[in-house]
Amino acid sequence: KANSPVRNSDTMHSNLEVQSENIKLKENLARVELEKDNLESQLFELQRSERGLKQEYEKIQTELAQFKVSSTDRNNTVEVLEKKLDEKHRENLRLRKEVEKLSEISSSL
Repeated sequence: KANSPVRNSDTMHSNLEVQSENIKLKENLARVELEKDNLESQLFELQRSERGLKQEYEKIQTELAQFKVSSTDRNNTVEVLEKKLDEKHRENLRLRKEVEKLSEISSSL
């Protein structure tokens, strides 16, 4: 009675269910592995883009620092030139007063 057709049929049916479930699990595993590969590929691309952006950012930071230095140099140059201009202007005023004095002296002679 242990090998009765009903029992064999139940066992075969159970085996088919297990095999069917195994196939579904393998298909799911294959999909998950494919998705994992896709995500890893996307991650790699994002990391590469991030490195590129970091390099670009650092380049811009360097250019900005250089601009600030040259801007400071220009500002310093402008300040120096303005001081020299003020000195020349004061010198000009002093000389003009001297000329006026000399002119007065000369006209009184």
